[in-house]
Amino acid sequence: MAATTGDTSNLPTQKKRRLRLNTIEAVRKSFARVVRDYYAKEKAGRGETVRFRAVCYGLRGLVAAFATEANLEVEKRLEELEQRLDELSRRDGR
Repeated sequence: MAATTGDTSNLPTQKKRRLRLNTIEAVRKSFARVVRDYYAKEKAGRGETVRFRAVCYGLRGLVAAFATEANLEVEKRLEELEQRLDELSRRDGR
């Protein structure tokens, strides 16, 4: 018999899995897994909305931190390129 709301006897037991959070790609995949797991549990009547919201909030903050770090790296590289261009233009007398 298929699992219905409240009947979880036919659902596989899930072992606890750790969220990989060391790279932006790993965070993206972990975020997707959290969303999939939530909707599977919600469909089975076992949704944990408060926990889901808290995890999503934390993951969004982590994604924002990675994005800021990436933006800072791009700005640093851009400044280095601008300095090199300035040096070349001064050397060539332009």
